[in-house]
Amino acid sequence: MTVPNIAPPQDKRLNDWSGLCWRRCIAVLGLTILLSCRQGPEIAEYPPFIQIPQGPRVNEVPLILVGRVLNSANIGKPRPSKWDPRFLTQLSEVTVAVENVLQGSVNRREIPIYYFVTASSHDGNRLLGDWKPGERDLFYLQKDSGVFRTICDNYRSCVTRVLTGAHPTWKRDPTLYITDDILRFMLSRGENCDDAAMLEAVNLAQRYGTGDPQERDVIRAVEQVAIHETPPVQHGACQVLAYWGDGYFKERAGDPLQASLRSACGSTLKEQ
Repeated sequence: MTVPNIAPPQDKRLNDWSGLCWRRCIAVLGLTILLSCRQGPEIAEYPPFIQIPQGPRVNEVPLILVGRVLNSANIGKPRPSKWDPRFLTQLSEVTVAVENVLQGSVNRREIPIYYFVTASSHDGNRLLGDWKPGERDLFYLQKDSGVFRTICDNYRSCVTRVLTGAHPTWKRDPTLYITDDILRFMLSRGENCDDAAMLEAVNLAQRYGTGDPQERDVIRAVEQVAIHETPPVQHGACQVLAYWGDGYFKERAGDPLQASLRSACGSTLKEQ
């Protein structure tokens, strides 16, 4: 008598799940290979001394926007730097959702932004990259070979982190210089912005300065925070104003804001 060769029963759900996992692994592997093989746009890195423009030169930046990071990737493999072939440089992109346009115009809700970053040893300053999905940054951009790219390469200082949340109703004030409006934006409380985030933004206010030798633009912006914010943030703003110390109130003599500042800051600021 021949005994039929009966295979042990298999769980169809297990087979389906195994097949799904394999398909996903293959898709991820294929995407990784595709990204590593992409050549990207025909652009070259900027000279290493190029930085974010300051003062009146900010008006020359074609596009300034706030973007919420969606994803990022390296494009192709590192290649010798145009400026020093001893070092390698990596072309990368970060895709952002456009939330606010402070200067210029863009008709897309999501855009990829390209930049170069050293793939060799560097001087220790924080590099562009290490993006966290959901973070917001202020990007200074220009078009190159049909794509958007950062106004400078390599260093994280080429963009400015936005700490004060989303600003869906924010509008550009045409009566202000763009540098003053950037400060107004960076120091205004947006959605889901707590006091701790506001205080961090105020403490970094001097980094938002745009070339004024006396930093009057920063002082004006911080004064508004000191007058209108919550008590903890007011206190932090008053401490920042105290940094300018000597002669501060002498310069404010006769200014309508003087009484409001005295009320908000109390003894933090002392008339010299």
